[in-house]
Amino acid sequence: MNEIVKSNEILLSADDAEVISNLIGAGGLPNLSGPAGEALGKSLDAATVVPAAELPPTVAALHRIVEYVELPDGKVRDVVLVLPSATDVSSGRISVLSPVGRALLGRKVGDVCEVTVPGGSRLSVTIAGVRHSGRS
Repeated sequence: MNEIVKSNEILLSADDAEVISNLIGAGGLPNLSGPAGEALGKSLDAATVVPAAELPPTVAALHRIVEYVELPDGKVRDVVLVLPSATDVSSGRISVLSPVGRALLGRKVGDVCEVTVPGGSRLSVTIAGVRHSGRS
C-alpha cells in the first residue's frame, strides 16, 4: 500500500523572501489585504530562508517552472511562479498569490500540496519536477 507523505516545509531563497515581503508590505494590490495576502504572509513567516545560492534546484521558487500532477486524475500541468504583475495564465505564468501558486511556492519535488480552489473545493497536487525558466 502506498502512503502519501505530506510535507509542510517551505524553503525560500533570501531573494524570494525579500521580494515577497516587500510585496506584502507595500499592500498596493487589492488581493494583498485579503485572504490571499494573509495566506502568503503566513507562508513567508513559516518558511526556512536560505541564501539564493543554497536553494536546491528541486524547490519551487519564483521564475522556476513547476510541473505538478493533479490527484487523483493524473492531469499534468507546467506553470511558472511569478509575482502578480507578471501573471499570464494563458502562458502558464501564475501568481504566487493564486491558490496553486501559494501551495507550490517553497515546496520540493515529491511534496503533496493541498489547494483550496475558488468555490471551496480541494485539490491535491504532487510536485513532479522543477526547472529554471531562463529568468533569474
